[in-house]
Amino acid sequence: MIPASRSRLAAVALITAGLLAVLGVRLWNVQITAHRAYLALANQDQVRYIVEPPVRGQIFDDTGHPLVDNAASLTVPVSADSGRGARPAEGRAAGPGRQEAASWRDG
Repeated sequence: MIPASRSRLAAVALITAGLLAVLGVRLWNVQITAHRAYLALANQDQVRYIVEPPVRGQIFDDTGHPLVDNAASLTVPVSADSGRGARPAEGRAAGPGRQEAASWRDG
């Protein structure tokens, strides 16, 4: 190896080791020494639901018939991994969606 590249490699290794040491010290600080403060903050964390009424009313066509009407609806939060790996139990139908689709095709 060239002596200049060897010294550069040593400098990069020293900087990397220093950054890993700083990261380790910060991780120790968060996980061990300050965990009670972060636990208290996590216990205070809350979700606040705000219900806002719709801004506009009905939308009418040119003859006065309503095209769109406002109706109250519920929002349902869904986790990205909530359905992964879920399988229906044996001896039961897979779910109401399949039953409705089958009755729709038969009717």
